[in-house]
Amino acid sequence: MSCCEHENIEFDLIRKEMREMESSLNKDIQDVSASVAECLRYLRCNLPQTIERYMHNMKDNGELAKLTAGAVLGDLKILNARTKSMISVLEYGAHPGGFCDCSDAIQDAINAANKTGAAVYFPKGVYLISKTIKLNGCSLYGEVGNIFEQSGVVIECETKDFVAISQGDTSRKSIMFDIKNIIVKNADVAFEIIYAINSVFERLYAVDCNTGYKIGNSNAVGCMFCRFENLYTSGCDYGVIIDSNEYFNNNQFINGFIEGAEIALQMKVTGGYGAVGNTFQNVEFRSLTGRGVYLTSCINTTFNECYFECGGNAIRTDKKQSTFTLNGCVFAQFKKANKYSDTNIVYISNAGAVTINNGVVFATDEYSNINFFFCENEATYLNFYIIKNIVKTIVGGLNGFQFFDDIAKRKIKELAAPKKEQVKTTGTITLNANESNKAVSFTFESPFDEIPPVFVATIRGAATGDVSYTFSERLATGGTLLVTNHSSSAISVSFSVYAKEV
Repeated sequence: MSCCEHENIEFDLIRKEMREMESSLNKDIQDVSASVAECLRYLRCNLPQTIERYMHNMKDNGELAKLTAGAVLGDLKILNARTKSMISVLEYGAHPGGFCDCSDAIQDAINAANKTGAAVYFPKGVYLISKTIKLNGCSLYGEVGNIFEQSGVVIECETKDFVAISQGDTSRKSIMFDIKNIIVKNADVAFEIIYAINSVFERLYAVDCNTGYKIGNSNAVGCMFCRFENLYTSGCDYGVIIDSNEYFNNNQFINGFIEGAEIALQMKVTGGYGAVGNTFQNVEFRSLTGRGVYLTSCINTTFNECYFECGGNAIRTDKKQSTFTLNGCVFAQFKKANKYSDTNIVYISNAGAVTINNGVVFATDEYSNINFFFCENEATYLNFYIIKNIVKTIVGGLNGFQFFDDIAKRKIKELAAPKKEQVKTTGTITLNANESNKAVSFTFESPFDEIPPVFVATIRGAATGDVSYTFSERLATGGTLLVTNHSSSAISVSFSVYAKEV
């Protein structure tokens, strides 16, 4: 027998065994399938009855009652733990459809919440009210929506002659509370916050109200360490009125759009040291024909990167001393035909100190013959500081706009821009080939009080790389440049010289 014949016999045996294994496996699969099918038929026919008998047995021996109670009560405990700090106004009959008076229902929810220390929650919708809702220490939280589309929680007053939401009680137990995600429409005052400490008022919107936010009153001491974030007003006569008889200290206003036809924001404290250390960050103040911010006895008020879009004064103080700082603020939209016939962007009746650091004025022809800053009390100019000059950007025509009047320029060295920093541009300078140390003299438009420590020259022309310079003379009135041409060709260049007092 040859090798090939032997190998063929072995392959035949292997194939035979594989066919037998396949046949056996198919039979096993058929048997299992039949058993599974039989089990399914049994379950379909008998499982409901079996479960029913088992449940009856559990009921008879008390096991079912124990199991049900444990599961339900456990879930209830979890639910209670999640909701015990929050009460929905819907539980007390408030309807978010905007067609029925919800005043009593909302007040009942607040009263119930105050008994347990809970807050009150508003699902999205419109809630009609006919009288003031008093919080008395209760926090309000609305379901988050798009306030600009008024798709969140809207509380609408039936008439425009009452306060919509008031703090109410101002005793010690009622001065720490929050209000978030609420829109109020058609109120005399949308939100009245009298005396609060360490509280947060966030994403609130006052629409078509006489006053958007009234904070403090003549009988209360004021607010401290509160955060007012993303406050908005639209269609209101007064955006925010802050009025206290003792203090309004260390509060933060962050972001937001405060609009008022008469005044966007008025802050006044009549007693104590005044309003101290309040900060406005990235807030837009808008009053198209009225005033932006009116300060009375406000000490160390800071406006950081705020935008003033005001027809009249962007900032105004009265006879009582106020101090403030403007950091990187923007001013626009001044109108000669404003409500109060204002002729200045910033008007100071009396102030302890004013600091301006950077910023921009978008000036149009409406700014003609007006000043950025004016003060009734000339002594105030002695406490006026400019860290970095504000920038003027011309939009359209402009005639006669200046930052400060002649009195201010005479009184304060810091304000006299020609004496503070100046740029002197030379005419064309022609240099022969390889000419060195050509003297070029220049004179400032207005002499500095002393020799400025900063002198910088900038070369302009096609061959600036071939030209170098040194200052051979630096004076309060000007100076002299020594200019060298390093090329083998004659060239023409010009210079601008920047000088600054520090």
